[in-house]
Amino acid sequence: MLPKMESDDAKIPPEYREIFSYLCGEILRIKEKLREYRQLFPDSEQQVKLLNEAGPFLFHLIQQLFYDDLILSLSRLLDPAQSPDSITKAKMPNMTFSRLVEMLKSTNPTLASNLAVRVNQMKKDAEPIQKYHRNKRVGHNDYATAVAEIDLLPPVQLDLIEQAIASDEAFLSEFHCAYTGRETSFEIFNHDDGAIILLDRLFKARAYDDLAKKRMIPVDYHGTLAKQEGFI
Repeated sequence: MLPKMESDDAKIPPEYREIFSYLCGEILRIKEKLREYRQLFPDSEQQVKLLNEAGPFLFHLIQQLFYDDLILSLSRLLDPAQSPDSITKAKMPNMTFSRLVEMLKSTNPTLASNLAVRVNQMKKDAEPIQKYHRNKRVGHNDYATAVAEIDLLPPVQLDLIEQAIASDEAFLSEFHCAYTGRETSFEIFNHDDGAIILLDRLFKARAYDDLAKKRMIPVDYHGTLAKQEGFI
């Protein structure tokens, strides 16, 4: 289930309040993922060295999974208002920006038109995410892309992901302001219970290894403790 940012503002019509709350919740979750990614994989030679000491292959996989998840999460929000069910082929509503636009057309055509313009521009700006990486690599295995000796896809930098998030926030803020006259906030809490704790543990592990090299604590514990605790 998608996260939900509760919106009890009575000025927002109840028929739109639920989808608006879920779209806001998803944007907040995407921002949290990006924050954890930036904390774990910053542009820091010292931290890259720390991660490579701890488990280079594992952290390479985690980095790629983070990146692909950000691409997929953002591109899904730009999907059509409806998609055919894989079994019944009946049109089923999606939790997307276009879905909210379609819902608005009968009661607030002016706002629907303005937001539709935003969605079209968002799709153009996010084309490297939506058209290429999502469709050819993350969502599907395009043959030519998969077997190419060089990367055929345009790069997706973090600034493009941040731009896509900002565009999503602007869409939801315009909707919110149209009914309430106020901007809405997408601030996330500064929890230090994710990448920060992991990095702290890795620094402590490095200190442990340094003591082991100096023979100040027992050595040759590689995998032993994990086996004793039943993890491997």
